[in-house]
Amino acid sequence: MNAQNGHIKNRDAYFKTVLKNMNLKENIKQSEMEDNEIFVEDPSICSDFLDNFDLDKELADRNLLGWIDMIEDQKLHAAVKSLPIEEQTLLSYIFEKEKTQRELEEIYNLDQSVICRRYNKIIKSIKEFVQTNDF
Repeated sequence: MNAQNGHIKNRDAYFKTVLKNMNLKENIKQSEMEDNEIFVEDPSICSDFLDNFDLDKELADRNLLGWIDMIEDQKLHAAVKSLPIEEQTLLSYIFEKEKTQRELEEIYNLDQSVICRRYNKIIKSIKEFVQTNDF
């Protein structure tokens, strides 16, 4: 299938492939959820947990990398996804959570200059990926 210049040779086949991939991803998610399900016999464990549970914080933490899938530029998206998870997380704190390098210094327990060097290295990697890969 050639999707360059917005032309798709067989739209029906392309659409069916997209649907198949969506279903596959959904099945994988469902399987992962089932694998991580825990049944609690003692209800007091749940109430203790819920008393100390901050749903907003938990959702924010779990969705820290969610913004990456929202990147519309195909090359940039691929470049960011190709980074190690640690580097994706650092970018997420900077771009999604709008943390300063000083704030990251406290989060990572590293000197601000180290944070700055890591950030610059990540940006350089992204630029090189975008320049050397054709889509």
